[in-house]
Amino acid sequence: MIALGFRGQVAAAVAANAGSYAMADLDIAWPYGLGGCGLDAADLSAVLGFRLTIMAGTLDNDGTAANVPNAPEALAQGPHRHARAHAFTARARAMADSLGAVCAFTVLDVAGVGHSG
Repeated sequence: MIALGFRGQVAAAVAANAGSYAMADLDIAWPYGLGGCGLDAADLSAVLGFRLTIMAGTLDNDGTAANVPNAPEALAQGPHRHARAHAFTARARAMADSLGAVCAFTVLDVAGVGHSG
């Protein structure tokens, strides 16, 4: 929930293998985006400048697993967790470019790691 607060109390954050993401986009409604959260472009620029690392297991690529969100909004982010992690950071970079902001989000592929639970 770095987008909604706590950035002043945390130097950096790491997330791993999320089923879906709150995309850095004010035109996509929460919880699949940041629309409706009371943020504006300046807030979004600040969020994008926060150091966030997404760890994505390269074997976390089964979009049919029972614990993978399959709502249309989640599927719009990609077919499985690994793809969604990359889509999240790509959207963040594109949004930062459109705002003239810096994107400090990165994705780190973790070879041989899938998902359990």
